[in-house]
Amino acid sequence: MTEEQLKMLTASPGIDYMVGVVPGDDRTLLYGYDTDRNTWHIFQSDGHLHKAVYFGSNREFIFKDSALEMDGRHLIPNKRLYAEACDYGFCLQLRRLGLYFSFTTFGQLFDHDHRHPFVGRTF
Repeated sequence: MTEEQLKMLTASPGIDYMVGVVPGDDRTLLYGYDTDRNTWHIFQSDGHLHKAVYFGSNREFIFKDSALEMDGRHLIPNKRLYAEACDYGFCLQLRRLGLYFSFTTFGQLFDHDHRHPFVGRTF
């Protein structure tokens, strides 16, 4: 490698992990939990991505955020996702960025009304 190539390599951008909404209706994109048993609900509504983190039925959110795009690395809980509540297209988009996520056994989620587009709490 030449010195000029080293400079170009050092200045080149890394992977862009930003993700946005996926085509289709407002709905849950990811639903799972972290090692502290907090629920993570990533959903799209009104053309924005939303991230809601909360504990059980507690009325207060531990964390909530909305944006046109978000860093995909910060949307995946560190424990498990419920595959039956996750959006295939969104998961594929994250996987193509090289992001890892772990699913719990399929069918572990309570039986929710599939006519309702959101599995978790929204804001």
